[in-house]
Amino acid sequence: MFSFRVIANIIGINGFAADGNRAKALDGSSGRKIGRIIAAKSSDIAAMLVYDSEGRRRDRAVIFDKNGGIIASLEAPGSFFREIAISPNGQYLCYVLEQVNESHRTQLHVYNIESRSSMPVSNDSFNIWPAFSADSSKLAYIRRSGLEGNRAEPSDKIIVNYLQTGKEIGIPLKSGESAFSPRWSSSGEDTLAFSLTSVTTENGRPLFRRDLYLLTKGGLLRRLTQSGDIGRYTWDWDPSARKIAFVRNLSTDHHNSAGPAGIYLLEVENGNTIRVETSSDVTKLQIENLCWAPGGKQLILSVFCENGQDIFRLNVATGKLERITMDGHSESAEPWPSVGKMIFIRNGSEVWTCKLDGFRPSRLL
Repeated sequence: MFSFRVIANIIGINGFAADGNRAKALDGSSGRKIGRIIAAKSSDIAAMLVYDSEGRRRDRAVIFDKNGGIIASLEAPGSFFREIAISPNGQYLCYVLEQVNESHRTQLHVYNIESRSSMPVSNDSFNIWPAFSADSSKLAYIRRSGLEGNRAEPSDKIIVNYLQTGKEIGIPLKSGESAFSPRWSSSGEDTLAFSLTSVTTENGRPLFRRDLYLLTKGGLLRRLTQSGDIGRYTWDWDPSARKIAFVRNLSTDHHNSAGPAGIYLLEVENGNTIRVETSSDVTKLQIENLCWAPGGKQLILSVFCENGQDIFRLNVATGKLERITMDGHSESAEPWPSVGKMIFIRNGSEVWTCKLDGFRPSRLL
């Protein structure tokens, strides 16, 4: 097991009792908003990012349990939290800090939730999109190059950090390519998928293409899709790690779409892709997030629709699309398998849950 050290000059840690001081964690009365929420796959631990009172920066990471008890609230004076990731076993939280006055450099840290201690992973460049492997032993992230990152780097890199030893492996991308949102398969194997944007020119205009790629055990990149219109975040591994569900966007001036918009299933082994026929026309919905529910039979969708943002559930086999919320203020839903629920943000500053097969959400925080 790797060791941690507390970085007192970078981060202040406030631990809260299970049922106390929730107002301090969220401080909704002063206008605080939740910017991101995540749940551990095999633990009853979850975490969220909270904006400052002016709504400008995510200045706090709050860790809580299935009963809404606050475990810890992390603050970083002089910095803000750009992103967070939680390990499937609920033991670690990775957070990305960005200096307020230095927008092209970040610091990655791993926080041990049990020991309440933190360890730096990397602080030498612009590192983003952390993701833990299924066994919680590895951390993948993207290291940016050029104007947005380390100018000395000729191209972006996909980094895999072995947390127990600190060993890192970097896989460089081609010039003009940018990777987003790496995600490990849930099978426990060393299989990492990510979306990748490449930029070319057509008739003097930039043409952006975004597809899904796979990083194999041997460090080779394998292209999974050819359409060029995959969203940065709107895709997910199924629990068996045999399929990937993804959203194909409507064609735009900058994305050369190779097929009709909709939700698709990709068989990773052979590359076969089928479009899910749904009971409602999903092309009229702007899908912001997509996650598989446990069991691999349903997808949880966070959607912009006619009256705002709401949560939907899609039965992949039948195409039945069910609306879970009706308020127009629900977003960022994802499954919390160990609790048997989904978790999402409501009204910008509230944490709600709903049974995976239910229709009656209840407020948690």
